[in-house]
Amino acid sequence: MSKARKVKTGGKGTGNVISSQGRVTVNAIKSNPNVFKGKSTDEIAQMLRDNGYDIVIEKSKRSSSGAEIIKINNLGSGRNITQVQVSPGGGRHGNNPYVKISTSDQGIIKVVDGSPNNYLTDGAEKATIIFTGGK
Repeated sequence: MSKARKVKTGGKGTGNVISSQGRVTVNAIKSNPNVFKGKSTDEIAQMLRDNGYDIVIEKSKRSSSGAEIIKINNLGSGRNITQVQVSPGGGRHGNNPYVKISTSDQGIIKVVDGSPNNYLTDGAEKATIIFTGGK
């Protein structure tokens, strides 16, 4: 596990899509998908900690791209995020980086830094996919 880096404040994409109760919704992410753009695993982990989540960062066992998993240790109490995967891209979904947020009540929400034209899928994904444009 790497040392936590200081989270940047101010500038584009720094708003929070997690409510004060520790909840996230598809609509909140759709309204500000850039909150994840260019963020490291440590920066997203700090965002979760700031919203009451107790987390652990692990390397993904299934990823060929070097993705990391942010595991949630304190499920419940109004919080709905169960896990977050941060992928640098270059794996089975193409070269675009993405953040995959698993929730207990909103399903899986995937924020892809790129356009739908550059995203590889088998068509069987159940995630709500939000594209931020870019690459």
